[in-house]
Amino acid sequence: MSEKLTGNDKAQEIMDVRQAAKYLGLGESSIYKLAKKGEIPHVKLLSSIRFPKAALDEWIEAQARKNIKK
Repeated sequence: MSEKLTGNDKAQEIMDVRQAAKYLGLGESSIYKLAKKGEIPHVKLLSSIRFPKAALDEWIEAQARKNIKK
């Protein structure tokens, strides 16, 4: 059974650069570089970059799979 998300829960699923950097253990400048290169999932909202947590989780798993195959 799925739960409905409240506005606050939905907001926590979308991270800004600072939050994404902390979540991934990277510097903010690294997050900007990855986003600019299109190497990390993000969305641009007006002049801001946002990172859906679910997309970051999938990206982390894909990166882990790549590293395991090497």
